[in-house]
Amino acid sequence: MLDGGRFAAYPRGVHEPWSEIAGRPELELAVEKKLMLAYKMPMYFLSLSTIRNSLPILKKAF
Repeated sequence: MLDGGRFAAYPRGVHEPWSEIAGRPELELAVEKKLMLAYKMPMYFLSLSTIRNSLPILKKAF
């Protein structure tokens, strides 16, 4: 969609774009070096109901 001109930017997590840039060298992708946007997003963790001990660990971590 970037390459087709539908968007001027595509938001990614701070760790995400590097592998995408390396994996798509035919596209003119770049990371803005002096701008970072921070916005709240919900975060979901899905786990098996049989793993009861994971809930306290996740609550402590987040």
